[in-house]
Amino acid sequence: RQAIAEIAREFDLFIVDDDIYGFLEPAADYQPLTAYAPERSVYLTSLSKSVLPALRIGYLYAPPQTLSRLSSMVRSSVWMPSPLMAQLASNLINSGMADQLVRVQQDEAAARQQMAREILGRYKIRSQPNSFHIWLELPEPWTSDEFANLARNNGVTVV
Repeated sequence: RQAIAEIAREFDLFIVDDDIYGFLEPAADYQPLTAYAPERSVYLTSLSKSVLPALRIGYLYAPPQTLSRLSSMVRSSVWMPSPLMAQLASNLINSGMADQLVRVQQDEAAARQQMAREILGRYKIRSQPNSFHIWLELPEPWTSDEFANLARNNGVTVV
């Protein structure tokens, strides 16, 4: 992350930090990319993955010099967030309930990772230990299309 920030500075690049799954990392171990180059980063997150799927509200942080331009870009594609959703989000955050719901999501991700390791343990898988996703390396002679078809025929979605 530090190296990416240094490259962005060297080549005068702007960083878009889409951090919708950042909540899955333990807080003590995690710093978003934006933390390494805040002067040239836009930080995006949402409550739909971390708190409630139906809570379709997101947040944007940007350096003051870019905020006006970004705000007008957002307004050109989204008139305004739903006031009801904004109030619900504020209530959940201010009451501490959002933190509790995040912990539920974190626990669910950990349980799913454990289940995947138990079921697929004889295969080579890679993942972040706190993620909803895994990378399964298919053994020979399987191809990804054959595997996806077999999985789909057995009720499993593979992307």
